[in-house]
Amino acid sequence: MRKDMFKVIVERPRHGADLRLNRSRLAGADDLPSRVGMKRFRKLNHTDTKYLNENLAPLRRYLIKQAGRPWSKVYSDICEHLRADNTVMQHVRDHLKDFVVLKVAVGREGEWMNGNSSYSGAGSFPWRQPLYVDPKDGILKRSDKLWKKLGVDTTPVWVKRKREARAPNPDIRRVGKDTVLHRIGGVWYEVKFRKCKNANPVDQVYDKLTHQPVQPGQRYAYSKKQLSGAALASFGLQNQPTQ
Repeated sequence: MRKDMFKVIVERPRHGADLRLNRSRLAGADDLPSRVGMKRFRKLNHTDTKYLNENLAPLRRYLIKQAGRPWSKVYSDICEHLRADNTVMQHVRDHLKDFVVLKVAVGREGEWMNGNSSYSGAGSFPWRQPLYVDPKDGILKRSDKLWKKLGVDTTPVWVKRKREARAPNPDIRRVGKDTVLHRIGGVWYEVKFRKCKNANPVDQVYDKLTHQPVQPGQRYAYSKKQLSGAALASFGLQNQPTQ
């Protein structure tokens, strides 16, 4: 690990890195002198302070490169350059658990569990960290290879839901702007839609699919007609009525 890793991760350049003299900011009612010392210049321009930043990408890259090494040696190298008695360095060490699962247990049914309850939760499976310490040999290893070996699907739930939403419905085929072929109970129907313009509550309009009353301005199915044999053949469809 590079000696200045903690600086790379938690410090960003001074605000206002352009050191050219900003006369418009320095000049006042008393007309400041043409030459200003660097220390006074930074103070007047409020660029004399460094700010903390959390660019954790260098730490992540370093840890991933250490995969295959004993964690005890990797951690020893980290401790050599990141002292626990330094607040900034300790801040970097606290982020190790964001990338490495240090406490791993194997359940009775062979499931690998994260015992670090403060982050992913006790028993979290699979965990989100890209690395873990193998409880069998103490080697730092990649989590993705473990999930592949165990056949675990690590796709996030929100991604699965998004894919399902995008997947075409096999029971619906759009054939026009306001016309679809809809399979209901194994039988194909031609369903047509339009916007309800009826504002008279006496002549209530009902949706042909849902059989629910339609409000004015609402799009609804006004026609539902079973496809003929010729129409089925032209669309390459076949009825499969349920028994």
